[in-house]
Order: sequence, then C-alpha cells, then structure tokens
Amino acid sequence: MHFEKRYEDVLQNLESGIMITYREEPEMTDYDVMAALEALRRHYIREARQQEAATFSLPERAQKIFAAVHSMCELRLGRGDLFDEDGNPLELGARTVSVNEIIDCLKRLEHSVQRWNKSGGRKGYLNFVEEFFPAGLEGAVLLRTKT
Repeated sequence: MHFEKRYEDVLQNLESGIMITYREEPEMTDYDVMAALEALRRHYIREARQQEAATFSLPERAQKIFAAVHSMCELRLGRGDLFDEDGNPLELGARTVSVNEIIDCLKRLEHSVQRWNKSGGRKGYLNFVEEFFPAGLEGAVLLRTKT
C-alpha cells in the first residue's frame, strides 16, 4: 500500500494544523511551512533517539505552524486531548501512531511542500492543500496536551 494511502488520516490531521494557521496568517508562505516541518521532524528525531529536546528559533509564522502541527502530532501519538469550542471533550477515534511514523509523515509533508512550491511558487503548496479543506475549519477544535 502506498504511504499516502496508509497514513492519509495522519497526513490530513497534520495538514489541518497548517491550514488553520494559514487562515489565521494569510501572509504565510511555503517557506514558513518548511521551517516548521523541519523543526518538528528534528524535534521528534531527538525524541526517538532519547535525546534532550532542542530549542528552535523560528520566525513567528513558522512558530505558529510548529505549535499547531505539534498539537496534531501529539494527538496522533496518543498524548493529546481534543475539545470542542465549549471545552467539551471529543473522541477522535483515530489510531495512534509511533514517533517514527510521525517522523515519516513529517518527511512526506516536507517533500510535498518542496514539490508544490517548485511548481506553484511561494504559496504553491498552501494553495494546493487549501482546496481540500473547507472554509470554517479555523476555530473548529482546540487541542490540549496531557500534562
């Protein structure tokens, strides 16, 4: 089975974090997305190697993407909780994945950003992915990480 098919649900969750941020920050570019995804991938690689977490100095928009996608990653790792706008817990019902699977999904998204940026310019990826996310996505859910 192709990677994209096997992890379609995970990839969509991670991309929803990107799209929520993009709709809040319309000046965002593919480069902001790349910086955030690369930092996240390095974050989880360090975790997989049981190394101390690193700090990343990211531009403001990339930091916002990092935070949104990190929440989605934590949710898929089984370490996050999902709440609606009123603070009521929601059940995602999604399978959990491993840190290595999250790393692979982040790599796949990085590759997608590079490909669409090359063919579509500074917002090629964002414009492509936006087609798959309906308006009104922003503010749909709040993610909180278990403490």
